[in-house]
Amino acid sequence: MEDDGLVPTVEACRDSVASVKNMEEDTETKGSKETLTNGNFDHDVTFDDMLMKVGQFGPFQIVLYIMFSLPYLETAMQLLGWVFVGATPEHSCNQTGFANLSSSTEKGSDDVISSVVLDWHLMCDRAGFHASIGAAPMGGYLIGGLLFGSLSDKFGRKPTFLIANFILLSGGLCCALAPNYIMFLLGRCVVGMSIAGVESACFVMSLELVGPSKRTLAGILCWFFETGGLMLAAGIAYLVRDNWRLLQALYTLPALFFYTYAWAPPESIRWLLANKKLDKAERYVLLFHDNTLNSLINKHACLLRSSG
Repeated sequence: MEDDGLVPTVEACRDSVASVKNMEEDTETKGSKETLTNGNFDHDVTFDDMLMKVGQFGPFQIVLYIMFSLPYLETAMQLLGWVFVGATPEHSCNQTGFANLSSSTEKGSDDVISSVVLDWHLMCDRAGFHASIGAAPMGGYLIGGLLFGSLSDKFGRKPTFLIANFILLSGGLCCALAPNYIMFLLGRCVVGMSIAGVESACFVMSLELVGPSKRTLAGILCWFFETGGLMLAAGIAYLVRDNWRLLQALYTLPALFFYTYAWAPPESIRWLLANKKLDKAERYVLLFHDNTLNSLINKHACLLRSSG
């Protein structure tokens, strides 16, 4: 099999399929021998048992883990971004309920010079409107958790992620282009709902492919991506302080990036097993056994070609 290209030839695919079949036969043979020599099994073989045999956190799993964790950068920027998009400048409220802004809101100052609060005067007697925008994503998150959890179980983790990510993209752009407070509020609610779908699907997919002894570590490492997103949000806000609409768009557009590699990761193997798609699940599990990254990329491409 040729390993020098990311797009395998037909002959390379044949070799790859043959090697996968040989691995399947070896696995079946070893399994039958183990059953014959040690017939005191008191439990059924689980997916975790298979992972412990073929590899708990090999190169293929690491690549997939990173792919599934990158969306945390986007969701973190959306959540923290409201702190900057909806920043409240220094002000004082007069008896009529209107705000007297400090001179620091002028261009060139280090204080807030552009935000939703300034454009729609969400201060003083209208401060409650500002608070409602901050709470809207949490309401959406509750709805999204219930909705996308059911969709994920029925249609699969990967389709659910792609749908939720599209909704996040739409909701974020709706906020950036919102002509008034109501549209912005609805956009924030949609963003919160989609974040629940994106994060739940990615968290499940990233941990399902990791062996039991590495799962705690994997569960911790994914939050480093979330932390990276928070740092990015603050850095972008520092550079773009005079246009909150542009800032909101910059927090949203990275969601497009995830569609550039959406074809690559397989569906959740646990979901495939639960839905009786055993052949495809078995072939992807066997890729975990490969220690050569370029080789497994070619094999993965062959599986995608054969399944398509």
